[in-house]
Amino acid sequence: MAEDPISGSRSYRTMTKGAMKARKIGGTDVNADLLPIASAPLGLIAESSLNYNRHGTRNREPEDLDESVVGVANMAYFQPGPATDSRMRAHLLEQSVPEIVIHGIVVPEDVDKLFEIFHANLNPFISLLDPVLHTPTSTFARCPVLFTVVCAVSSRYYTEKSEIYPIAMQFAKRSAANALNEGRKTIELCQAYLLLSIYAAPVVNWEQDCSWLFTGVAIRLATDLNLHQESISTAAQANEKWERELLNRTRVWMTCFVMDHLIATESGKPPAIKPDESNDWYSRSPYNSVYDLHLSDLFTVWFEPGETFNSFIHSNIDGPPQDVDFRTVTIVHDAKLGVFSDEWAYRLAQQSNAIDLAPTWQFKSFAFLTTYSQLFMFSFALEQAYRTGFQSMDELLFTKCLESAKNVLRSIIDGSGPSGFVRYCPHGHFTIVAFASAVLLKLLRPEFSHFMPGYEETQVYSLITQVIQTLSSSAVDDRHIPKLYAHFLDGLLSHHHRDSPALEPFHHQQLILRSIGGPSSSNYGDLSPASSMFTMSSFFGGGTGADSEQEIYEYQDVYQRAQTALIPIHYPIGMSTTIQHNAEMELGTEPYNELV
Repeated sequence: MAEDPISGSRSYRTMTKGAMKARKIGGTDVNADLLPIASAPLGLIAESSLNYNRHGTRNREPEDLDESVVGVANMAYFQPGPATDSRMRAHLLEQSVPEIVIHGIVVPEDVDKLFEIFHANLNPFISLLDPVLHTPTSTFARCPVLFTVVCAVSSRYYTEKSEIYPIAMQFAKRSAANALNEGRKTIELCQAYLLLSIYAAPVVNWEQDCSWLFTGVAIRLATDLNLHQESISTAAQANEKWERELLNRTRVWMTCFVMDHLIATESGKPPAIKPDESNDWYSRSPYNSVYDLHLSDLFTVWFEPGETFNSFIHSNIDGPPQDVDFRTVTIVHDAKLGVFSDEWAYRLAQQSNAIDLAPTWQFKSFAFLTTYSQLFMFSFALEQAYRTGFQSMDELLFTKCLESAKNVLRSIIDGSGPSGFVRYCPHGHFTIVAFASAVLLKLLRPEFSHFMPGYEETQVYSLITQVIQTLSSSAVDDRHIPKLYAHFLDGLLSHHHRDSPALEPFHHQQLILRSIGGPSSSNYGDLSPASSMFTMSSFFGGGTGADSEQEIYEYQDVYQRAQTALIPIHYPIGMSTTIQHNAEMELGTEPYNELV
């Protein structure tokens, strides 16, 4: 086994020598992936330039080319860059040792633990990296920027050196910015930008939050790499390492899609990416990760109900259409969402077992995000009804909005909270919790009093108080994202109580001040299969209380439908099993695999 590159015991040129062969995907050189299609104007220009200059540059070394000539006049303008040239890439690696290594922020032992934290606790939420492809050594060889970002976001949960997180994130953001200036375009950079968006460090001012910018850069890079042109239903490959690479590329594009739609939804703007069908992508390869099931269910839910509803409300450049019955439109889309949710909840339930508990956790996360989608639709419809004047039939919108908001909070309090998942959630989850809480407080306003039963006020305050406690107790420290949202919600609740003196005060502040060392989990294997959770019937049927809570195995009995064919899923990467790969893969012979 080759020595770890961050240890410095081997030169980076030696480490990468012979490993930087030109990469091909489906028989196409990487450079072709970077260039526009031949039918596009710039693609035709590139093809003409390459054909015209082929003989002039074939036997010339890159350093022999005249760099004083710039633009398309340069004979090497459209030639492959460092990503496909072994010597250039090795030279760049020598000059691009991550700053967190140079300055001793992390040592090899730290890196091993940080990658373990990432693959065990963060990657299950997003299914962005393949543990077989993205080891510490191979990630450094593939992309030092991604190496830095993985170490940085994982250091938030590294209790042995918790003090390195702020400086590690600064190094990560700086390396990501420098990569843009250097003009690199790789899959790994897309992954780095996505991680910086999903697990962004908190900032003082909202205008300083670059999460949306990192997602936008990732989408732009993915498009330049032509990931949008690769069908998700790509046929299986005979070679394992290339099949893993294809799956890796697909995950990046699907994650771009999910992040694009989540950010567009929370900001009230139209999404930028058009969807592709991925109904059974998660089961098409023996090298699919167990976490790909969750990525597929999110993609599919946003693909049909979420995409069509967003397209509808943004169909008019001046705002939502004014001559539309939003109540009917929302109910129709909610029915579609219910059908999709039932189907995917059934798949998750069928894949659950007492050995591999990933589907059980995925069910909780899926239910949380699906309920958020429902809340978004009904809160939007209720807002439109309020602007045009309430009618008697709008009580349904209010009831659905109220129940979906409460169920979002319940899924955190009773679902993710006890299992310890909240600590590792993507930061967007906390935005959803804050949104649901704000909706509930808004529904307590006098203008909705004729819809709101008196007993609901007490329940709303109780739920928000409990979610504050859950977020606070899940935080690593006082500057961790869930703790910050707990303080925010505590302030909202206190302000609302001051505006409602007739209400009996809740001593929720005492809950905030409790120890933050509450339930946590460092390994998803700790989850009990008997954990309480909500079924889709509770989320979409409006049920509350004990009758709406069932275990995932009870849900299996409800949805034993003969007409629904079970799609098999492969489990090469179990929740609590050691990752193994076939030595015949020769991961060390390619720049994108572990060096051996």
